[in-house]
Order: sequence, then C-alpha cells, then structure tokens
Amino acid sequence: MVMTADQPGDSQEVYQFSRAYLVFRDVNGGLAWASGFVLNVLIITGIRRLHGNSLRNFRGLLVTLSVLDILYAFSSGITGMGFQYYNGGFFITVTGIVALGPPELSLYGYNFYVGTFGAFFLLQPVLFFCRYIIICVPTKVPMMTKPSVILGGFSCMFVLCAADVYLSSCAYTLTTNHPRFEVAETGEELFEQARFLITRPSSYHKVKLALMNTITLASLCFTVYCSVKIFAYLHKNESSFSESTRKGQRKLTVALILQPIFPVVTGILPLYLCMYIYMQQIGHFYFLWYSILLHVWQPAVSAVITIVFITPVRKAIRSFGCGAPKVFSSDF
Repeated sequence: MVMTADQPGDSQEVYQFSRAYLVFRDVNGGLAWASGFVLNVLIITGIRRLHGNSLRNFRGLLVTLSVLDILYAFSSGITGMGFQYYNGGFFITVTGIVALGPPELSLYGYNFYVGTFGAFFLLQPVLFFCRYIIICVPTKVPMMTKPSVILGGFSCMFVLCAADVYLSSCAYTLTTNHPRFEVAETGEELFEQARFLITRPSSYHKVKLALMNTITLASLCFTVYCSVKIFAYLHKNESSFSESTRKGQRKLTVALILQPIFPVVTGILPLYLCMYIYMQQIGHFYFLWYSILLHVWQPAVSAVITIVFITPVRKAIRSFGCGAPKVFSSDF
C-alpha cells in the first residue's frame, strides 16, 4: 500500500495509491460498516430481552452507546473519507455516496460524522458517573433517574455536540483546489466524483480543536477517576457483595474503560500528530490515510467489548435462534 507525492509545492500535486491499497480500503470499509451495524443491532435486541434487575439502571445508556455506534458506522460509510495535510490546511477527501449529491451534502456528511464522534466521547463521563452512583452511592439512584436530571444531562450533551458541529461547519469549506489522485500502477485518475474540504484561514479551526481536546481529556480523566473509585469501593466492601456481583461489576467497568481507548489510539492520537504538522507546516504526511482503515472499525470494536465483558448481554445474544424467546437476569 504505497503512496507517493510528486511535484511538491504545486497546487496540482500527484498522489499515487497502489491498487492493493484501494481494494483493501473498499473491502475494509464495507466489512467495518456491516460488522458495526449487525453487532450493535444484536446488542440492542439482547438488552431488550433482559429481565428483572439485570443491568436495570444501565440498559438505557448501553442502548444509547450502541445507537451512537450505529450512527457513527453509518456516517463513516456514507462519507468514505481520507485525511491529510495539504496546501497549508487540514484536507479532507470525501469519496462516499454523499459525494454523488450536491457539494454541500459532503460537508453535511462530515459534520454528521463529527457530531457522532463527539457524542461518543461525551457519553463516556455519563456512563462512568452513572456506574459510580449505582455502585458507590446507590441511595442517590432515585434522584439520578428523575426525568429532569436525565433530560438535563442529555441537553448538556446536545449543546456541546451542537457547538462542535457548528464550529466544524465554520472551520471547513468546500474547495476545488485539490491534488490529483492516481492509481500507482496505471496512472489512472482516482476520486473524480469526490468532494474536497479544507480548513478556512480563521480561528474557528483552533477553537474546534480546543473544544475537542477539552472533551477528550475530560472524558479520559473522568474515566480514570471513576474507575479508581469504583474498584476501591468494591475492594473495601467485599463482604457487601456476592462474588458474582463483584465479578460482574468489575467486568462491566473494564468494558467501559476499554470503550474510548480504540478511538483515541486510531483517531485522536494520529489527529494530534497531524495537528502538530499542520501548525508547524512541516510538509506532507499520509499516516491518516492508514489510521482511518483501523478507525472505521470503532463501532464493531465497541460492540465486541460490550459482548465480551458484559455477561447478561452475551447470554441474551447467545439465545438467538434457540427456540422461544428467553429473558435473563443477573445479580448486577
């Protein structure tokens, strides 16, 4: 999967992609979308089959997480994006089905992608805060399940997501000034129907990056803090829980810890490096074209983590196709 650039500094630079890379990119994207959709639909269906106290106070949040994963898989699939540094800005190539519509549709598609990605990270502190309340301060659960509290939490998430999407729409603009993409083996032009976005020469992009950094760091810090508190509480109060309950709570907490790691490693960290290159104007760098190949698997990986670590959901999914519908309960 070799990529090269010729004529540096020219507005019509030539980028060459090997045919093997292009085939792998298409197959990888299709499999990632299908896997993310199917696995998360299975999770939602499995959660609906749970009964009694099994994940009683947590089902809604797990369903919300799976819905976000489905939306994220959908947004990645319809945009088919590639990222790079080009012509003094952060450059996005939209090659998915939205590129067949009006140019503005590609910009809306990217903004939808940004919104779902931001919502995923905003949901992480909510998940861990709820876990902390349920395990460590169960007397507060009735208050936290009040409609006003739930509505307030989701309203805050919506406002932050809306701000992120607004900044994204202001930071990026459609452009016709783009490099030429070719098949390395034949010189055939690629992405002739693609749409291209680039950062505007304004402060919106910096503000957007600052907001994204704040959301990501706050999410990770809250994850670490709540995880430490939960594990410490379970260890200190071992006699108050059955062995199966302690094991279930630990596995669920580990699952939530693992959820944000994959998008950070495949999406956020490469973007930080690209941001450094962008700010320093070092030159061309193509690692984001590779990292996105892993990043599109985020919805599927998130679903696998849920299935592997959350026993009631896994048991409910296993029961599919085994005759009459069953319901499941557990101690946690």
